Amino acid sequence: MSQAQPQRATIIAVLVRPKASDDWENLRTAVISLSDEDPVMTVAEKLSAGHIVIGGVNELHLNIICDSLEREFKVPLDVEPPQVLYWETITRHSEAEGKYIRQLGGQGHYAHVKLSLDPGDQGSGYQFSNETSEDAVPHRFIESIQAGIGETMRAGVGSANEIVDIKAVLRHGSYHLQDSNEIAFKAAAVMAFTDAFREASPVTLEPFMSVEISIQEDFVGMLLADLNLRRACVKEMDAHPSSVVIHAEAPLNELIGYYSHLRMITQGKASSDIQFLRYEPFADGSSGSDDMGVPANNPRYPIGKSASAIANPESVDD
Repeated sequence: MSQAQPQRATIIAVLVRPKASDDWENLRTAVISLSDEDPVMTVAEKLSAGHIVIGGVNELHLNIICDSLEREFKVPLDVEPPQVLYWETITRHSEAEGKYIRQLGGQGHYAHVKLSLDPGDQGSGYQFSNETSEDAVPHRFIESIQAGIGETMRAGVGSANEIVDIKAVLRHGSYHLQDSNEIAFKAAAVMAFTDAFREASPVTLEPFMSVEISIQEDFVGMLLADLNLRRACVKEMDAHPSSVVIHAEAPLNELIGYYSHLRMITQGKASSDIQFLRYEPFADGSSGSDDMGVPANNPRYPIGKSASAIANPESVDD
C-alpha cells in the first residue's frame, strides 16, 4: 500500500498582485523569502488571473504575510478577499470501472480498470493499494493509475474542491498487448474514480476553528448573539475579575473579517485567538454552491506548490 499523503496546513488563501507592474519580480522574490521562513505558508502563481496565491492557516496569518510584503519588502499590494478552501470526501464504500478504448492517429488505446473506494480516517489523505495480478494489469501501468486518481482528487469532481481521505483499491482490470499504454490506463483510472466517487455519498468538509475571546462583562450578551449568527457553538465561559473568557467553535467561513469586527463592536476592548480545530461536514449549501449544493472555490486556487515554483512563472498556471 502506498503511504498516505499528509493533509496540508493551508485552509484559507488570498490572491495578491503588486499595484505597480514593475514590482512583479520584487513580489516574487519577497514571497520566496517569506516562505523560506514560514513552513506553513504556500504560494503559487495564477498566470491567467495575473495574481500570486498565498495560502495560510487563518486570516490573521494571511494578514501578517501581506503586511510583511508591504512593510518589510516595500511592495504595495492589491489584495482580494480571502477564500476558504473546502474539501470533499466520501461516506461509504463504492465500486466502479472505467474502460478507455480509442483509435487515435491510427493507433489503438485500450485500458480497463476496476476500483473500489472507502472512506479513510480524517487526515489520512490518499491511500492506494493494488490487488490485481500481472496478468490483469501489468505492473508498469500501476503508477499511471495511481497518478490519475491522485490528480483527480486534487482537481475535484463536479466542483473545484479537493478530495481527501480516501482509500482506493485496484480490484481488477485488463489490457491489450499492443494497444495498452500509460496514457490509456491513466484515463481509465480517472473514469473509474469519478464514477465511484459519485456513488460513494460524497460530502463537503469545511474547516472549523477554536475561538477564544477575552472580553469585558458588559459586552458578553452582544458577543454571544453575534457568535450565534456565525454558526458558532459556545463551549465554555470563564469568569475573571476584570473579564470573561469565551471558548467557542465556529466554521472559518463565518469568521472572515472577525478580528476587525470584534474590535468594532467592543470598542477595541476585546482580544481573540482563532486556531484551526478540525474539518466537519458542511451544514448549509445555499450560498456559493454548485447545482448539487456543494460549496465551490471559484476561482480554483492552485495551493500547495512550493514558493520556488514562482521563480519560473512560465511553468505555473491554473
